[in-house]
Amino acid sequence: MPFGLVHLAAEGEDEDGGVMSTRTGKVVFLEDVLNQAIKKTRYIIKDKGVVTDDTEAAAREIGIGAVVFQELHNNRIKDYEFNWDKLLAFDGETGPYVQYSHARAASVLRKAKEQGLNFITTTPDDWSASMSVPAFTLVKLIGELPDVISEAAERYEPSLLTRHVTDIAQAFSVFYHEEPILTDEGDARLVKLKLTAAAKQAIKNGLRLLGVAAPERM
Repeated sequence: MPFGLVHLAAEGEDEDGGVMSTRTGKVVFLEDVLNQAIKKTRYIIKDKGVVTDDTEAAAREIGIGAVVFQELHNNRIKDYEFNWDKLLAFDGETGPYVQYSHARAASVLRKAKEQGLNFITTTPDDWSASMSVPAFTLVKLIGELPDVISEAAERYEPSLLTRHVTDIAQAFSVFYHEEPILTDEGDARLVKLKLTAAAKQAIKNGLRLLGVAAPERM
């Protein structure tokens, strides 16, 4: 399959000794890139005060996931520039952002369980009790996921899936910020919790197909 080139940062742009140097004859090993990603992510986790049960495991999942996600987020045939700041950002179209959206959904569901809310086996009487524009947008994107997966496979183009999972994560973020999920009541709260669970599962499925971990806490 034809594919584009990765333009690496020139020597001197990386503060850790030029691991990403593109000097003539300099070989850049994937193992070095992944180790560097883990190291940088470990620092970000500590600097941002990211809540995690295991810092080292989280650094590996987020760091390696960020590298994989960026590689697959770009159209296969196009060139792109490898940029550490963009790759490891917790906002924008990045692996850490999508992973964080999954962890945020997981947090909402954990809190619901702690409150004794049974949103798994309970069925709402009125599914339209909470169908706002953000909710409808999220439902639509989740429903389109199987077709996107099929198209990505047929075209050998993982960027289709990567970008769609990003869209779901962004739509969930809007839904999360605009809709009171846990503070609502009755069918409205139940529908929102089920939609949160569906978004979490969709993001997790998409990341799994891309070979990226979906942390429960971030």
